[in-house]
Amino acid sequence: VLTKQKFIFFILGSGVFLSYYCILAQTNYWQQFYNNQTLTILNWIYSVAWTVGAYIVIPLQKIWGSRTFAIIQFFVNAICLIIIIPLRLVENEILRLILTMIPIFLSGLVQHLYLPAMISCSSKISSIFVNIMYIGTGAFSLLIQLIEDLITLILPAHQEEKEYEQSLIVNAWLFYSITDVILLICLITFFYLEKNFPETMQHGRKQKLQIEKYQQIDDLLQVETESNQAEQPEKPQKNKEQNDKATQKKVYKKLLPLSIALGCCNIATCLMFPMFVTAIPSKYLMETQGKPNSQWFNLWIMTTFLAFDFVGRTLPLIKWVSRMKVRTLIILCYARYAFCLIIPMMVFPKATETTHPLIYNDVLTFIVVALMGVQGESMATLSFMKYQELCDSNEEKQIGSYFLNCINHFGWFIGGLASLAFLPL
Repeated sequence: VLTKQKFIFFILGSGVFLSYYCILAQTNYWQQFYNNQTLTILNWIYSVAWTVGAYIVIPLQKIWGSRTFAIIQFFVNAICLIIIIPLRLVENEILRLILTMIPIFLSGLVQHLYLPAMISCSSKISSIFVNIMYIGTGAFSLLIQLIEDLITLILPAHQEEKEYEQSLIVNAWLFYSITDVILLICLITFFYLEKNFPETMQHGRKQKLQIEKYQQIDDLLQVETESNQAEQPEKPQKNKEQNDKATQKKVYKKLLPLSIALGCCNIATCLMFPMFVTAIPSKYLMETQGKPNSQWFNLWIMTTFLAFDFVGRTLPLIKWVSRMKVRTLIILCYARYAFCLIIPMMVFPKATETTHPLIYNDVLTFIVVALMGVQGESMATLSFMKYQELCDSNEEKQIGSYFLNCINHFGWFIGGLASLAFLPL
């Protein structure tokens, strides 16, 4: 049964950020039909949506159940991906970008209504299932990038601009259609989980009322059959609310240091990726062809990042890594700022025939990008595993999943906002 559950949460995890990684994979599409920094702007829109979603899910999770979050997640993302392609036909560049931001925002918003709900479901079984979900996310982010590489390889290369643009459009339709099929598989998997493992589900208000109704009927029957049993007084609603608030404060206090560290780690990530990482020039291309990058160089940079992003998600499966103390994890989260020093030196001064960046080596480029991918996602995965060790009950774990998610993506928002300041560079 555990093996079956692991596979289910692996598939469910794969669908969380699938549309986000699809957007990243289409680097050449964005550069051709928009401008070079559009991907950075869209990445920031995602971070805004994630932050908004992380906060509004707190009141919504009291009303909606896991089923509602899952259905909204998969349908909205599937529709948003298809809507994006025709928007390239808008002639006004600013209007085109603004209209594109709308489906991007909606896609990111529903992702973070869905994620904490799934973390809460998985934590009811074991903390290892959170790790399985993140491995699924990493595996499919790499898979989707490899699919993009394969489509690019299959479609014929064109030198003329019109033919090249047509190739990118066909590429996008194929790519997003395949992604929508994967999203459908994820939704079917969720329905299977709901049917076969109902104990993992988080119920909405309506479902809770129905459950309470049946419980009350059972209680009445029990009172009738056990006439000698004294009737127990109900706890006042006021006391329950006070206890809930006290529990929340207790959880927030426990998780605050780890949450802030993870948020700061995300700020460092957004400052460097994708803007600075995709701007790193190729020494080989500059010296042989007189250009800083190419279609395939961009794809391999992204593929390397996502490949080692996946490796980072699997590291917590190693025992000595999973046993890492929370204090050590916090220090490693802040260590991510080392990349904020190294990567700009790989971009500036800008590569020309007479000048080159301070660090100018293609092998080192891929090593640094790989390390950045490994370190970031291993920290995120470990954080969402370790927070459960700080909680004493399923109730605390549920509260903790939403709180950690809020601070986590507030970091994405701040980092994305700060990265916009570097656009003129």
